[in-house]
Amino acid sequence: HRMTLVEGSRLVVSGAESKCTAGMKAVVHVDGDPDEVFDAYADQLTARVGPYGEPADETTRPDVLGRRIRTLIGVGDSSFATATMVVGHEGEPTRILIQEKCND
Repeated sequence: HRMTLVEGSRLVVSGAESKCTAGMKAVVHVDGDPDEVFDAYADQLTARVGPYGEPADETTRPDVLGRRIRTLIGVGDSSFATATMVVGHEGEPTRILIQEKCND
């Protein structure tokens, strides 16, 4: 399962290229609307044809140091993935961390 870079974001760092490794897959910097970019990555992580399937649960997180956070988990038969976005204050970057893990 390969993720594609969403318009309005750019790759900061990528993780392992193997099919399913525990840990970080990518960190992206958000240049566009944070919620639209996050939703597009969430759609990729939870698409029925992807390994993470459905259901997907978005968790409401309390702000951390005044920064808004969104977290989404997609769960499949043998793997799961998460996307966590930290929205920066004015002048600070907004970043999304994408992680995956096999359940075996």
